[in-house]
Amino acid sequence: VLAAVCVAPAAQARVLKAGITRVTTGVATLEGVEVRLAWADDGREGTLSLRAARVDAPALGYRFRALAWQCPLRRDGAGGWRCDGALRAAGGPPMRLSVDLGTATTDAVLARGGARIGVHRTAAAPDDTRIDLTAVPAAWAQALLSQAWADGRFSSGTLDGRLTVHVPTRGPLRVDGTLAARDLGIDTPDGTLAAAGLGLRTRLDWRSAGDRSTLVVDGTLHGGELLAGPHYVLLPPTPVVLAMRADGAPSGWRIPEFRWQDGAVLHATGAFDLAPDGTLRAAEVAAASDDTAPLPTRYLSGPLGGYGLSALTLDGALAAALRLDEEGLAGLDASFTALTVTAPERFRFDRIDGTVRFSRDAPLPSAIAWAGGELYAL
Repeated sequence: VLAAVCVAPAAQARVLKAGITRVTTGVATLEGVEVRLAWADDGREGTLSLRAARVDAPALGYRFRALAWQCPLRRDGAGGWRCDGALRAAGGPPMRLSVDLGTATTDAVLARGGARIGVHRTAAAPDDTRIDLTAVPAAWAQALLSQAWADGRFSSGTLDGRLTVHVPTRGPLRVDGTLAARDLGIDTPDGTLAAAGLGLRTRLDWRSAGDRSTLVVDGTLHGGELLAGPHYVLLPPTPVVLAMRADGAPSGWRIPEFRWQDGAVLHATGAFDLAPDGTLRAAEVAAASDDTAPLPTRYLSGPLGGYGLSALTLDGALAAALRLDEEGLAGLDASFTALTVTAPERFRFDRIDGTVRFSRDAPLPSAIAWAGGELYAL
């Protein structure tokens, strides 16, 4: 919607000005737009100045104030135009914006130092916008993260990838593509959820319609640390497969599909129900390990430390199925195969075999056996 547009030629008709009350697109709305074009006497190029009092992209979570861009406007020799110049917004450092307006395409590159965001659009697919990321600080994507996770904050890291933003006339907003991250850090104000030094390569598909969202992730993590409440995870340098689907609503998040594959060390699948603040309401998890030796360091250091068992070691195999709710553990079915458990100077159990079962609602039979062991000095 364009309103109150006026073109006022200055002396010798070499300066054109336009005042635009409002510009609405599928992605963003611009308000209080002022455009000024000063054209050179020889007709080869001009100077374009653009100001916008407000730029809002609510679906992506971005808002800018007092946006200003000035650049030399030139013909590209094929019926289009090019403009490259400094871009400034209130409260932010200056950047550089380059725009190519072709007869059937539009390309823009926003850069600061080595970081680049490229945007590509074609007349043949007006609902789609391609975004290319190169060494982009994760903080630049904070607004997008806040749309899916209000308390999440990027603390470090850079992003690379190619995403496509679909904004159809009818249908949900959709962002899909590939994304890679280096040295990624995330935390929350209360410190209960955090990550540091993460490496990430994933394909993602995010859809948002009204107050409901769906996120599908299929990728790998490598290196770094994760903290969720008392649970601490130290990721290996080798890739760990992470695949999940998450459905968000005002009532919280439902994760009906989750898969974690860390080689032979840990394979886990499950489903989770989370409150809006991330608190666990319910979960069903099935996990197995054919190589338990790395488990204490990578996944169990938090709980073990709470029991004074930080030096505990494992060897052998185990599998478990767990049910949890807001009150804690509701059910457990665990099996052990030749599992040796050692807590130096405290105890050791050699080659445990059998099954341990637990239910909060009723007693269940369990049976385990072991080949030998040690209890303190015995």
